[in-house]
Amino acid sequence: MRRTKLFIHLKSSLWFVPVLCVLAGAALSFATIAIDRYFDYEALPHSFVGGPDAAAYILSTVAASMVGLAALVLTITMVVVQLAMGQFSPRIVQRILRDKHGRHLDETGQVRLIVRTMSWEAYVHLAFDEIRLAGGGSPQVTRRLKAALTDLRSVAPPERVGIIDLQLDLLSTTTETSLSDERGVESRCTKRGEN
Repeated sequence: MRRTKLFIHLKSSLWFVPVLCVLAGAALSFATIAIDRYFDYEALPHSFVGGPDAAAYILSTVAASMVGLAALVLTITMVVVQLAMGQFSPRIVQRILRDKHGRHLDETGQVRLIVRTMSWEAYVHLAFDEIRLAGGGSPQVTRRLKAALTDLRSVAPPERVGIIDLQLDLLSTTTETSLSDERGVESRCTKRGEN
């Protein structure tokens, strides 16, 4: 019973896999150092591996790129999580964070709650509908929405392109409707001014 509980806790932990990767990396570094010492640092020819300056240069390049990548990934992840978690109450957030697969288990491992996830179409509607409806009359909003949808369409798999095409059609219809309404208002104002 206790092992099952520990396994469920480790499986749902966000830090378990990264900690395992760090420990594996440390073990691998100690193993390679031991192999180098065993062969008296002559396992690979010196012309192949370079000197200490080459190792320091490679290490500093890798370290700088890893720090930059980690900062970028962490920043993007935090923004996405913050925006998504703003939609839920604190009690629900704790339950969701404990379980990564949308299934919430009790102490015995039985599924007690299944959280429905949104489909691709629902995510696209959530992301674009309100902005399109509210900002359809603004040239800046429609231009940026069109650019975002076009970029998304260029990277989306073929089975997910249909909803993006629908959003592009809806955007052009909203823009045309907004422009025709503005033209009607302008023509009515012009006619009133002439009378």
